Amino acid sequence: MFTDKKKRKFVQYKGWCIDDNGEPIKDPLMELKGPTLQKYIDYYAFNLIDKKGHKILSKSVSWLEYVVSYDLYIVSDFFKDDLSDKNKRLSNVVTREGKLLSTEWFENITPSYCGYLRIKRNGKYNLLDQHGHFLLKNDAEFVSDYFGNYAYCCRDGILSIVFPDGREETVRTLEVFDESRHGKIKSTWRILYLKAICRNTKDKKEEWNYLVNYKNVLFKQHYDKLNASGIQGLYFVWKNGEAKLINMAENVLTDYSFKLPPSSYFVFGHAIIEIEGKYGLINYLGKIVFHGYSSVLWAPQGGKLWMMILFRNSAERHYYHGQGGPYIHYAHEFLINNRIVCLLEKDNIWYYPDYENNLVELFVCEPESIDAGNSF
Repeated sequence: MFTDKKKRKFVQYKGWCIDDNGEPIKDPLMELKGPTLQKYIDYYAFNLIDKKGHKILSKSVSWLEYVVSYDLYIVSDFFKDDLSDKNKRLSNVVTREGKLLSTEWFENITPSYCGYLRIKRNGKYNLLDQHGHFLLKNDAEFVSDYFGNYAYCCRDGILSIVFPDGREETVRTLEVFDESRHGKIKSTWRILYLKAICRNTKDKKEEWNYLVNYKNVLFKQHYDKLNASGIQGLYFVWKNGEAKLINMAENVLTDYSFKLPPSSYFVFGHAIIEIEGKYGLINYLGKIVFHGYSSVLWAPQGGKLWMMILFRNSAERHYYHGQGGPYIHYAHEFLINNRIVCLLEKDNIWYYPDYENNLVELFVCEPESIDAGNSF
């Protein structure tokens, strides 16, 4: 049951609801926040148009992605590399005014936090603000996300903290990697652009660390377990069975005990945790934002893949494309359209956190029956 008391039927693959007469229901919840510019599909390429229908880009691009937190688009296209004579994919940013943020196109652009975008050029990284200014005076081998008033970078084996004015202070010199002391590279996959290394203790237990640029060991100590956080510069680690959230300087950001569900990581700056059998959210500063909820519905990767996960009773139930009932389908559409991190349930009432971190009631449904039935 929804807060407006209207009955709904969800139309799969179209992403909207109809009433008992088959008429579409104009759902204001699906229009919480929208882009200033609209996507325009030009055959198999993409462009942007303003409210008057004028195209923004002189040439359509192969891909674009709207970043709701900054109200801008990241656009990508292929350019011929003069050295190799091969096509190379490069990216740029289109602002809400419909202008390219930079005259330079980059190898990669990903949203960071607190007003910055992470860019890659010539194999190194920097942070770019929404006015086209770089945080680092010189690109680095690794750059973390921006955390409000600082970021971390690694350059030539030195870990530094970077301040808003671009000033850098050395945190410490990282140890040079020695396989006999630090362990072997165990992973063939990348976690936040770092490689995981592992060694065995005398009692044959595994201890883990990260390797920066195949040269330097990130942490001063090894940990029992590592897990990707989804944010560059933050890491979930386990020591003596206790989970912690730490940054690159190994400062512990969580001063409380918690469990991390196996599939949880940061999406839109928040991660799902479990404390004493109840679920909640923490932000990228380690602060508990919400806690005490019985169930959570979450769309991994911000909905880039059609997948939903129900967290309940210290377990997970996964729904893939087309699976689940109408509430599952509606929740997925709602979360990805509005860039909402998750839905939280208590006493059969499902809430969503809005952009000011206020909880708003969405619908009422028993978690045990959320994937049943054909209508709401």
